[in-house]
Order: sequence, then structure tokens, then C-alpha cells
Amino acid sequence: LERPKLKKILNILKLSDSSYLKAFDDLASSINAGSIEADDNLKFLKSLQEPCKKLEEAEPKEIPSILPGLLFRVRMIWERSKYYNTPERISSLLRKISNEIIKRCKNQISIKDMLDGDVEKCMKDLQDSKECCEEWEKIYEKTRLLIAKKGGKRRWDFNYGSIFAQVDAFIQRCNDLLEICDGQLQFARKGSDSQLPQFGGSKGPEIVNILEEIKLSFRKHLDKIRGSDQDKILDVKSTKWHDDYSAFKNGMKDLDVMYLNIINFAFDSVETVQQGVEMLEAFDFLAKRASIKNYVSKKAHFVIELFNKELDKAKNEYDQSIMKKGVIIFPITHGKYSGIAIWIRSLMIRIENFKKNIDLLTFVDDGIKRPALEKYDSLQQRFRHHIMEEKYKSSWRTEVKEYEDIEVRSKLDRAILCLSLIHI
Repeated sequence: LERPKLKKILNILKLSDSSYLKAFDDLASSINAGSIEADDNLKFLKSLQEPCKKLEEAEPKEIPSILPGLLFRVRMIWERSKYYNTPERISSLLRKISNEIIKRCKNQISIKDMLDGDVEKCMKDLQDSKECCEEWEKIYEKTRLLIAKKGGKRRWDFNYGSIFAQVDAFIQRCNDLLEICDGQLQFARKGSDSQLPQFGGSKGPEIVNILEEIKLSFRKHLDKIRGSDQDKILDVKSTKWHDDYSAFKNGMKDLDVMYLNIINFAFDSVETVQQGVEMLEAFDFLAKRASIKNYVSKKAHFVIELFNKELDKAKNEYDQSIMKKGVIIFPITHGKYSGIAIWIRSLMIRIENFKKNIDLLTFVDDGIKRPALEKYDSLQQRFRHHIMEEKYKSSWRTEVKEYEDIEVRSKLDRAILCLSLIHI
């Protein structure tokens, strides 16, 4: 518009009173206004260059620390810019940030790891990506509330769905893929703890065979996911994924039922505390999915109940023999009271051994074990008190009084080995 040739043409048009002059002047004014607006927009948008560069290079776990500064600059544009502060433009800008966050998260996630590689790494990447997106929504909401708290008419009342619809869909996709990874760890045993524990007893080989059958069934369900377009798995706009995943999830439900049945089958043969603890340790080692972990936790109640029964059995034996003057069997070489003390001590050792088994259940919630352990402590204290009470010790001393007059030392003071001297 400032070129000499153009100005010369405009002068000619003015002199000839051309009808094109007004249209040209309107267009020139529009161009000048647009240029001024573009310069102003560029001045403010340049403030986003540094945080956006960081966002472009960041991993999902690093992104949340970048977002507050980025949103502060967006807020500055909203409040200070003359032209870029419209709801449509700011909403579009926030949507672009959402899309970039999703892009960074997708670059971090490896579908090959999920299907055939390092499943645990994929799970960590998925979890980091999911948390990153959730933090983005929280940081946005916090900023929106701060603007509202400040007062005034210019609030961030943008269409939430237009900004975060894709983000919410991506979070759900991460949850779907985490479910697949869970299945890999649980049914295919793809994690670092991939070896089967030893299952004892006559049912041991059968349990192992069923677990292997479950593994093969899971692979068949996973092959349907593996056979789909893997480039589309992380594409939240892909509608085919929902059909593929729905079929896979139904198969997972069936495998869950099979796994719970094998746990029941294994525990059907458990009769002792030691057997129960060993079986519980084995399935706790294998349990990866929340549903399986919860079911194994319920079996802990069964094992604790076996421990309770052993405590009740020892208590009943004590009550029947001591409190009700029942028959106590001990070696004839022991005196009455020393024999009873040794017998009670055997009860203490017996339940102590059961308690040692229960102590191995470090993965079981203390609240489940606490009542039984308190019962154990009370019973041990009762047994110990019986042996050590003064009345009992007095009876014990009376019993051995007859031996005090015997010269025990003289009877024991005999040489066991004699050295013979032979003179030649």
C-alpha cells in the first residue's frame, strides 16, 4: 500500500473520480486494521513460545510442571490482548494445548511393549500419561476458579467439552490399555515375576495345568487385538477400537471366573495352617489384577480361621485336662507337676509354630490378623501364668522334697571314663 506506483495509480483514480476508489479504500483500511491486529496478536502469542517449546520436548511426567506457567500466559492474553481475547480464540488455543499433550503422551507409549515386549514399562508409561492428562484438567480448573474468584465479567466460561473431550477419551483409552497389560501380567505372566510358584500336594500338577490352559486362552483373546490396526489403537477417534476391546474384555471376564475357580479348587484340599499359608503365598505372588487380589485376600480369612481353630483346640485340651481334672499323658520318668508343665509347654510350642506360619503373611492386612494374634497372646499368657504361678511352683517343690535328703551329688560323682596304667 505504500509503494510509489500504487500511490500514483490512486491519484489518477481520484482525479478521474473513479467508482473503484471507495471499494479500494475500504479494502486498504481492512488490510491496515488486520496488520495492526496481527502485530498485536504476535506480540502476545510470542509469550507462549518458550513453554510450548518445553511442552513439545517433555515426557508425560514432566508436563504438569510446565502447564501452570503456560496457562498464566494464556490468561495474560485473555486479559491484556486487544484482539485475541475472544472466547472462541482462547478456547481454540486451550484445545491445541490439549492436543499437544495427547500427542506427547502417545509418543511415550509403545503398543509393541504392551503386546509382546516390556509390559511393566508400558504400564508405567500409560499410568504417567493418564496422570498427566488428569493433572492438565485439574490445573485448568484451578485457573478457571482463580479467575472467577477475582470477579469481573471476563470469566473462563468456555465449553468444557470442546477443550477436554479428546483428553477424557484418551484417559479412557489408557484405562483400556492398562486392562490389557493387567491381563498380560495376570494370565500370560509377562512381568518380571513370570515363574510359577511350586504347588505341593496331590493337586499341584493339576493346578499348574489349569494355569497353563488359562495362559493359552488369554493369548487367543489377545491375538484379536494384535491382529487389529495397531496404529489406530491410540487414536481416540477410531470407532473400531470399541468393538475389538469389548470382545477382549468379555473374554477377560471369563478368565477371571476360571482363575477364581482354580483358587477355590486349590484351597479345597487345605487342612492345616501351614498348607493354607503356602497356598496363600503362592496365589498372592500370582495375583496382579484387583479382582484376583481381593479374592486372595478373602482366602486369608480362611487361613486365619484355621489358626483360630488350632488355638481353640489347644485351649480346649488345656481346659479338659487341667481345669476339669482330665487325663494328661506324659512320660512316667517325670513327676506330676513337672510333667504337667512340660505338657503345657508342648501346647505353647505347638501354637507358637502355627503363629510363625501366620507371621509369614506379611502381605495380609494387619486388621485381618489382629483378632487371632490377640487371641494367641492371651492364650500364651494363660499357659505361661499356669506354669509360673507361685501356687504351682510350691506344689512342684513339695513333690521333689523327698529327693532333698538323698545325696544326689554322691550318686552322680562317679567317673565315666577310667585311665588304666599298665606297667610292662
